[in-house]
This record gives sequence, structure tokens and C-alpha cells, in this order.
Amino acid sequence: MVRSQPSQPFKLEIDMKTETDFATLLGVILGRWIAILLVGLVLCYPLMLIWNNCLVPAVTVLMDVTWSQMLWIFVMSKLLVARANTK
Repeated sequence: MVRSQPSQPFKLEIDMKTETDFATLLGVILGRWIAILLVGLVLCYPLMLIWNNCLVPAVTVLMDVTWSQMLWIFVMSKLLVARANTK
């Protein structure tokens, strides 16, 4: 006859090092997102002003763009130009 071992309840042990590592990782991720948004704001806000104040009155088909729309236009144009320049 085979004796089975008594089952022990599952114990979840989280030490303080794991919690601080998670907090540090979360801080790094949030910090990078904030930095990306600030750089995007600095780069895209002048482009948005040029688009809305110069291009829209000249070409009647175009509409005003927001900052977030200009950010995506900027990113897509950089990807397109970067792909075109590779040899």
C-alpha cells in the first residue's frame, strides 16, 4: 500500500525585495512614458502650429489637427523616411 504525503497548503511568500523591485520597475516605466510624452510635446507642438496656422488656410480641404494627431503624423513620417533612407 502506498502512503501519500499529507498535502501542505500553498504559501505565497513575498519578501520586501520583490516589492521594491516592482516599485522600481514601475517607476522606470512611468518615467520613460512621461519623458516620451514631453519630448513629443516639444517636437510636435511647433509642427501643429505650422499645420493649423499656415497649411489649413492655404489648402481648404485640410482640417485642424490636435497635438496627439500631430504626434502620430510625426512618428509615421519618421518611420517612412527612416525606411526610405536605409540601403
